[in-house]
This record gives sequence, structure tokens and C-alpha cells, in this order.
Amino acid sequence: MAMTFLDGTHTETAYAVVLGQQGGDQLGPAGDAALALAQSATSPEPVNLEKGTVVGSIRWGGHSTNVVLSANAQFSWWSAKGSLRAQVRIEKITRSLHAGQRVGYLYLNAFSQRRISLVTTRSLAPLSLWHRLR
Repeated sequence: MAMTFLDGTHTETAYAVVLGQQGGDQLGPAGDAALALAQSATSPEPVNLEKGTVVGSIRWGGHSTNVVLSANAQFSWWSAKGSLRAQVRIEKITRSLHAGQRVGYLYLNAFSQRRISLVTTRSLAPLSLWHRLR
């Protein structure tokens, strides 16, 4: 069985084959099984990422803070396409950080690219001149 479906903006084709069907009427049950298999392969899975999910940490001046998602994110992903591509981009940090400050983004390439803000969970300050000289 071949089934076409829309993957974002591209049309894809999924093929399903059922072997070893037993009984008198083999074509009907085999067709039903192939249809169920093709439909399960072409159905996107819902993915939910919760606000506060830790994606990394920043260490500065002998202290560290977690970097977390600033909001909930919901999207669909089709696992048959392979692994979900994710990239974390942290901005260049040149000054003190405050709890809840945006420091970068999480980019997800699902059916379309998603961008989720990343924030710190606590404040961080660079080492003072006194601490650096010690």
C-alpha cells in the first residue's frame, strides 16, 4: 500500500507491506493492517516542552545558573523523519545576568522552525577585580 501525506510543505509517500496474513480472506485483513500501519507512520506526534525545562547551564565567576525554557512549547513531530534537530544559541555575555534574563534561544526544526527563548534561573556577576587578583 502507498499513502501520500503532507510533511509541512512537502508531499511524501509512505509504503506499508503486510506479510504472513492467515485465514481464508487474506486480502481484506491485510489491507486493513497495511492501512493502520501507514496511518500510524504518517501521523505527527505531539511534543510538549514545559516552561522551566533545563537545557544547559552557564558558569561565570565561580558560580553557575541553569538555562531554562521561558515558556511552554507545543509542536508536532513525525518520528519517521528521523531525529528532531535542536540547536541552542547563547548570546555573548559581557555583563551581569539577572534571574529570568533572556540569554539565548532554543531552535527546533520540526515541520517549521521554532524559536524558544532561554532564560537564567538565578543572577550571576563577573568576578570583581579584587577576586581576580587574589
